Amino acid sequence: MGNGTEKCFRKVPYFAFGDVAAVFLSLQNYYGAAKVIFSDNPLGLTCGMVCPTSDLCVGGCNLYATEEGPINIGGLQQFATEVFRAMNVPQIRSPSLPSPEEMPEAYRAKIALIGAGPASISCATFLARLGYMDITIFEKETYVGGLSSSEIPQFRLPYDVVHFETELMKDLGVKIICGTGLSVGGLTLNALKEDDYKAIFIGIGRNSSFFSLLGFTESIVYMINAAINGLCFDVLARDL
Repeated sequence: MGNGTEKCFRKVPYFAFGDVAAVFLSLQNYYGAAKVIFSDNPLGLTCGMVCPTSDLCVGGCNLYATEEGPINIGGLQQFATEVFRAMNVPQIRSPSLPSPEEMPEAYRAKIALIGAGPASISCATFLARLGYMDITIFEKETYVGGLSSSEIPQFRLPYDVVHFETELMKDLGVKIICGTGLSVGGLTLNALKEDDYKAIFIGIGRNSSFFSLLGFTESIVYMINAAINGLCFDVLARDL
C-alpha cells in the first residue's frame, strides 16, 4: 500500500481497499476497515468474493514476484466485510446531513432506477447517502441482484450476500418493486415522467437491442457492443 501510484492502484477502475482499510485491519478494527470499503463500494463484500483480483490489483502487486507473494487484497476485503456482516449493524443517514424535514425540496424529488442489479444498487445507495428521500428501484424479475443472483454460482457468491448488501441499501429508505420492468405495454419512461419522476437511471445491463429500440444513436449502440464483456452499460436518463 502506498500513495496511489503503485501498480495495484493503477490496475483497477477504482481502489476501495486502500491504506486506511489496511491500517484498520492491522489494528484488528474490522468495523473501521469495512466502513472504509463500503463507503467507496456498496457492494464491497460481493467484490471481495468474486472480483478477478489476480488479473487486477493482485496481478499488479509489487510483491507478486517475491517469495511471500502478492497481498491477498480480495481475501482481506472479504474478511473485513464478512466480520461486519456478522455484526448486524444497519446503515444510517450521515449525521452531517440536515434532518429530513430540513432538507431542501430538491432532495424530495422522485427518482426511479430500472433494474435491481449491482449498478442500480450502488447508484441508489449513493443517492440515499446524499440525502435523496424518494428512491424506487423497479425490477422485472421476482428477485434482486441481477447477474449477481442469476449467473454467478452460489458457491462463489451466495444469495445471502446479495441480500445483505441490498438490505444495507434499504436501511436508507430505498424501495424495491419486483415484477415490474420496462415494456411497451407496461412501465415506460414516459409513464415514469407522467408520474412525476424527475430522474431515471437505466441499469439493465448490456442489452444493445433495448437501446436501439429507444432510438439511441448508432455511436451509443457501438459503445455498448464495444464494452468489456460482462460489464453493465448504464445511463442516467434524466432527459429521455
